Amino acid sequence: MTAKNHFLFSIAASSLTLGTIDPFVLLLAGAMSLLPDIDSSKSVIGKIFFPLSRLIERYFPHRTFTHSFFMTAILAIGAIPLAFEGTEFYFAALIGFFCGWFLDVFTKAGVSAFYPMSMARLVIPANPALRLSTGSKNEWFFSVIFLALFVISFQLHSSGGVMQIFTSLLAQPTGVAELYLAHSNKNRIYVNLSGQTSAGQISGKYEVVSLLSNNTFLIRKENSLLLVGDSQCLHCHVRSDSAKGEIGEAIYVSTQEVRLNDQPISKFIEHFSGREILVSGELTLPNEEVNIPNSQMQFNAITIAANLDSKTARLQNASLEDLRPLFRLTASGSLIVKTITQ
Repeated sequence: MTAKNHFLFSIAASSLTLGTIDPFVLLLAGAMSLLPDIDSSKSVIGKIFFPLSRLIERYFPHRTFTHSFFMTAILAIGAIPLAFEGTEFYFAALIGFFCGWFLDVFTKAGVSAFYPMSMARLVIPANPALRLSTGSKNEWFFSVIFLALFVISFQLHSSGGVMQIFTSLLAQPTGVAELYLAHSNKNRIYVNLSGQTSAGQISGKYEVVSLLSNNTFLIRKENSLLLVGDSQCLHCHVRSDSAKGEIGEAIYVSTQEVRLNDQPISKFIEHFSGREILVSGELTLPNEEVNIPNSQMQFNAITIAANLDSKTARLQNASLEDLRPLFRLTASGSLIVKTITQ
């Protein structure tokens, strides 16, 4: 088959099997699909690497050594360093290379798939009349199919995959949680929410701040955090009737651990001032009066527990604004700081 079909088939197969639309991963798969034809100086890849392709062509007939399971196994070993960059890159290289030669099985000439053990050609289907000729008009039909498969894969995986689409249609918190798990490291996640609170009906579009379980999550409503769950969640602030997740703006998320050792919380606040952060962890505070407003009507990002000679502050998804009542105190402890930049 032509280079165009090798390329389209490999990126469609890689996207579907790996569940990715990462352009670098797919371009690698597409490039690797052309590599088997380096045994021909007339191919696209052969013309690019002409001296090498001419040398290979001299010793190996076309569609033998480079179009075999043996060569695929060699590549699987040689490409191991790619796995350190990411397993997707490694498997994309293998899938791309395999698709690059296996597609030629459906042509009239076939390939020596079991080389060097056998030079016999593997050809599918058995009926010669149904086999393809490279460059024939029939290849356009396959080009359309491969392109359609890639478009389908792109739509599925950019929306969170088949299961995410299914759970999203159910409009339940579980679907929002799955969307958050899949995309919150690169995008803001919103929920179009309709439900009940102790104060009455709630409806609107809200940002999902964090997950607390596989079917409960926090949303930000003005300056408050609310816990959202299904209609059976008695401890949730919002019992949803309908919850549909939505992928929002692209973001960059970084996480770091910050340790305080009898240090002013004011310095911590000043250091992160102007940034969007969420802080979780535990701090030991002096046994002084601390005014942290708590309410059963919202999720309390900071809770204070009194000890004999100190106090313990437990933080969960606290913002800088939540920390301001502790501004004048010193503290010891470890915090996990999640920074979000857009």
